[in-house]
Amino acid sequence: MKAFFSINAGLITLAMFSAAQENIPDAAPIADGPLVANPELDTLDMADMLYKQAQAPATKENRQEYGRLLDLSLRKYLEFTQRFPQSAQAPLAEYRAAMCLEELGRKDEAHGLFLRLIQTGSPALVAASAYRLATDASSAGEIDKAIQYYQLVIRNAEQNDLKVDAQYRLGRLFLSNGNPESAATMFCAVMGNPEADAKFVLVSRMGYAALCADTGRLGEAYSEYRKVLETPGVDNRNRGIATLQAAMLATKLKKTAEAQGLYERLLKDESLKEMAPEARMGLLLGLYNMGKYREILSQYEQQKGIKMPTKDGQVRLLMLLGQSAYKLKEYRKAADFFLEAEKSVPYTQEAMQASFYRLLCYNELKQKDLPQRAQSFLNHYAKAFPTSELHDMVRLMAAENLFSSNPADAARFYASIDFDKVPPKMRADILYKSAWAIAQAGNRGVAAKLLTDFINDFPKDPRICEALTLRGDMYAKTKKEAEALMD
Repeated sequence: MKAFFSINAGLITLAMFSAAQENIPDAAPIADGPLVANPELDTLDMADMLYKQAQAPATKENRQEYGRLLDLSLRKYLEFTQRFPQSAQAPLAEYRAAMCLEELGRKDEAHGLFLRLIQTGSPALVAASAYRLATDASSAGEIDKAIQYYQLVIRNAEQNDLKVDAQYRLGRLFLSNGNPESAATMFCAVMGNPEADAKFVLVSRMGYAALCADTGRLGEAYSEYRKVLETPGVDNRNRGIATLQAAMLATKLKKTAEAQGLYERLLKDESLKEMAPEARMGLLLGLYNMGKYREILSQYEQQKGIKMPTKDGQVRLLMLLGQSAYKLKEYRKAADFFLEAEKSVPYTQEAMQASFYRLLCYNELKQKDLPQRAQSFLNHYAKAFPTSELHDMVRLMAAENLFSSNPADAARFYASIDFDKVPPKMRADILYKSAWAIAQAGNRGVAAKLLTDFINDFPKDPRICEALTLRGDMYAKTKKEAEALMD
């Protein structure tokens, strides 16, 4: 029986592996020699012969003949189990009948036989039957069932290859089911098995490395990817993935020279051309971390505008270019990069981030239409992404821009700020300015409340006297003479 599987998450593609037959022999060959009447043996031999004929490549191309032979072999296997229920071969015949049912698409009937075998069969049959049930449960998205069946395979498997196969698959299921600790246990069991097939060790190490990276164990993840690169005979696909992941981790771990070497290795390898854009992006990111912003823009211009193969990748590149230009105080150029990024993925969180950075550029350029641009930002993104902290930052930017020239409009922006979301270091300044602007706009009650919050929360602020005076003025104008006199 052949089983096929692949690693998801865009990291690994597996080759096909044979599994689950364990110690179960293939359909027995028909021996030459004088014929001796043996109904038990003859019945099983006939079933085996029909099944072997069905498996021939030429037969499988003829779906009608393939189905006919499978049906005939199924009948013979079932006949054997009914005529010779006490035979030592009866459980094996039942297993082969279940396999015929699966190939015929009669999965429910096949599952019934497999379920009976995991209760009554030998360890080899229990493992083989549980493997089939696990495979089907996993394909159907019944993860909990699949996990239980793979655990049954591991407990009963006598053949190392089948046990390793089940451990790897169980690790993948644990990972998809939100149980990284158990997934790591399974991957490590495969990696630590000296008799495990090298291909299973490879994919287990790749899975374990990705798991480490996802759970913040960057150093361990980097070490595992390096082990993959040191393994002889790794296929191009996995070698490329491991090189790229190791380079990205090296960047995060501030192993700048190692990261650069790995990215350059990817760029020089003709067999890994599809990873070249990510390698170039990685090199640019390394330059950014070193503060070499001018070199980033120079490389971009020299290479006639690097293009990433995906929209997400292109947005990351444009954001990096924009941030580099911003660091160099080339705000107009930075704004153009951010605008291009926003247009690439409209109405997304990435577009919102790019639009926010563009507003920062316009703020530095002291553009008079910044408040209108800020309002446009809020119209586009505030309802679409209501929990984002960027909205209050934009309101604050607009309010600060209007603070001196148009207190009434500044007050409108200040009044819409959620002060609980404001960064703690900025809260005192924002409270005071918003209270002042709102007071100038004539909303004295709200201004007095904000000033009270300021006075209570920041009693040591150097503007405390001005705040008390302004609050007293607000009280006086709202006919609260006693409070005004106290201030």
